[in-house]
Amino acid sequence: MSRYFLKCYDERVIDEARVVFLTSSMAFSFFAIESLTNAVYMQFIENNVNELEKKENRYIQNKIDKINKRLNIDKNLFSELQIRIDEMREFRNNLVHCKPLQSEPNEVEYDSNDSDNPCYIKTQIFNEPSIFNEVNKDNAQKFIETVNDLETMWNKQCQKQFNREIFFSPVMQIK
Repeated sequence: MSRYFLKCYDERVIDEARVVFLTSSMAFSFFAIESLTNAVYMQFIENNVNELEKKENRYIQNKIDKINKRLNIDKNLFSELQIRIDEMREFRNNLVHCKPLQSEPNEVEYDSNDSDNPCYIKTQIFNEPSIFNEVNKDNAQKFIETVNDLETMWNKQCQKQFNREIFFSPVMQIK
């Protein structure tokens, strides 16, 4: 994903294609965050942690925290970026995992012709009424900028502290 594709995006594109393009762009932006985090973690952190810590750091947020600590990134400086990353994670999780939330007890819809035959149990799929309310060009741009901001911040600190740049994974190379 790159700014180039978003720049070439034409507002005249039909709605279905627009939703698919923007939704994909937003989801892949978080995949890029995960890829960047794993690349930095493996290159600059993993050799310095014990086996127990490696198991704890399966989760992206734990890896981000370790990276920021190792690179001496101030929590206040990172707070706005963290908020955007959290928004991206929530969007991606709602889109990709699509797990029903807990339903109300005994909320069952019955077949109108057969009151003894339950059709389905009412559930709420997303935290929001519709995940697609968040899908727009501004949010896609914000997600892409978040990836670039994180990459710039970490790369600058890696150069400063370790005198070398981050080697990127294939996912990051296509961004």
